[in-house]
Amino acid sequence: MYKGENTYYWFDRFYYIHLGANFTTDYNVCGNTHYTYKVTLYPEGDGDSRIEEINTKAIIEYVGMFGGELRNVDNSGVWQFSKELWVQTSDEATGVTGSIIDGTNADDGKSNTLAKKDVDRFKKCFEKNKDHSSITSVTDANYKWYLPSHWEQISIWITNESFDAKLSGIYWSSSSAWWANFTNGTADNENNNGIITANIRCTQEL
Repeated sequence: MYKGENTYYWFDRFYYIHLGANFTTDYNVCGNTHYTYKVTLYPEGDGDSRIEEINTKAIIEYVGMFGGELRNVDNSGVWQFSKELWVQTSDEATGVTGSIIDGTNADDGKSNTLAKKDVDRFKKCFEKNKDHSSITSVTDANYKWYLPSHWEQISIWITNESFDAKLSGIYWSSSSAWWANFTNGTADNENNNGIITANIRCTQEL
């Protein structure tokens, strides 16, 4: 609850408390180990990605720990992503036509989108960001929305059945010409004379 000029306002927040060695980079837990956590909840959590207002969550759904850098944890041979991935609950655009884009990679949608921000399918997500014309780095605080990479899109397919607003049809990724068909579960980068038409749902990392 917080107080306005003449009114008290109520709002809900989601708190995400991750198990592991710390809350930001290591989510591994050991068997037969007792963990004790001291947790402080703040009603005003600006800047803390683990605390999000409910009206934000109303437009995005949780995919899983499939965002951020794919890291070899402590050189142990165990690879994991470093951030949460969230996807829109509705299409940003439908029937967007495009062709193969060089210079993009399979796992980093945020970098792909920034590098190709003037291309229509990338622009649809990039221009959702506040002050998008001033964003020059993937670490910019305003850079939240982007077109998911091929690997991120596959993770969305894996969890799609759990969503309230399921994806159905063909969707662009930000990796070359890769797309995924959420109706039958196929993914490919084949194209019809270099042209593909697909839908768009943007993603965020938290």
